[in-house]
Amino acid sequence: MPSPFLYSTNPWIKFNIYQLYRGQRHWVWCSDFFDSRNYYLHVGAGHMPPSSNPAEIYENLKASTLDRPDFHCPTIVRVQLSLKDRALEWVADGSLTMTDAQDIAYQLDHAAITDWRPLLYVIHRASVETRLTEVPPDKRANPISKEWTVPDLAPDEFDVLGF
Repeated sequence: MPSPFLYSTNPWIKFNIYQLYRGQRHWVWCSDFFDSRNYYLHVGAGHMPPSSNPAEIYENLKASTLDRPDFHCPTIVRVQLSLKDRALEWVADGSLTMTDAQDIAYQLDHAAITDWRPLLYVIHRASVETRLTEVPPDKRANPISKEWTVPDLAPDEFDVLGF
């Protein structure tokens, strides 16, 4: 039986962009486990690499934003580029203006390091089950691990924690 919760770690700036520009609907990559290092007996959990494990992503972002600021953190760089690409996709599909895309790019380029601090999303699985998409093996950090995406996570389907 799957866990009643899914977990995702994202920078605060990504959360804020989706709140402001996407009608509070969030696209997230998530896992059945908060910290797969503690679930080594569960099938697939022990194979979750650090780049897909919400706890390790959280630890990495916290260290890079709150403990020892590091704008070269690979997670920050990856998310920054991904959000800029997404903004252009949204312009192309007509769901965002070019002006808003430029605003997003400016925010990403000029954000304070603390704007990249981590947030943990605790997602109520039952509310998103029908919209969960399994990440194809070639897109996972480890083909054995299970990873999911939710394209339109609504505010009442998850809780956000920062610690």
